[in-house]
Amino acid sequence: MYQEAEILQDTKYERVRDKVYVALDFPNGSAAASFVESMGPGVTHYKVGLELLMAEGPQWIEQMGKLGKQIFLDVKLHDIPNTVAGAIRALAHLPVSIINIHASGGRRMMEAAREALPAQTKIKLIGVTALTSLATEDVEWLGVRQTVSDWTLHLAKTCYDCGLDGVVASAHELTKIYEHLPKDFLTVIPGIRLNHNQMEDQVRVMTPVAAYQAGASYLVIGRAIRSAPHPARALQEVWESLLTVSTFH
Repeated sequence: MYQEAEILQDTKYERVRDKVYVALDFPNGSAAASFVESMGPGVTHYKVGLELLMAEGPQWIEQMGKLGKQIFLDVKLHDIPNTVAGAIRALAHLPVSIINIHASGGRRMMEAAREALPAQTKIKLIGVTALTSLATEDVEWLGVRQTVSDWTLHLAKTCYDCGLDGVVASAHELTKIYEHLPKDFLTVIPGIRLNHNQMEDQVRVMTPVAAYQAGASYLVIGRAIRSAPHPARALQEVWESLLTVSTFH
């Protein structure tokens, strides 16, 4: 057991423990497993993206499930409806809590993905709206004649209409989303930075507390924790900050 990770098992963090998915953006399972071990049993929620899934395959996800970890499978599926439905069926047996697809794949694709999940599944299916690396000029280049905020809302409303459980969106669009959609519609928020100077390749970022105050259901934090001198301490600081927020979405 790594000493710095022991504090993360403190019961005072139970209220916020499941609110942060730590991104395992590693090139292989060995590096990812070493990181998970270093964070200790107190950290239960992780995000696994395409890089790690392609490197290690679904059996690595199964191993994490046996350790009691909750996995957000960040695969961003985007293809014709039949292909996406088949991929969802292939992934639905894995011990994951969330799977995402690209909302820009359209209604038929999203509906096919929803129908591909087993009826009694606990897996939440969410749609990726506008990537946090995109600004309004980027979506205009794609031919979208809306601001990035309006485009995000349009995609979020479409996800809701198609029966999805929630969306991936920038924290900057949270207020607008919840002006039009129910409070139990999940919002999973990437682009979280511990301070506003950590922009890197993201454009629309926000601090953990600000995102929660705006209504976020879950935060996804990667580099801000993974690249910190003391990752366990960095996550503890995030949890401590969230405990100062009086109400949660």
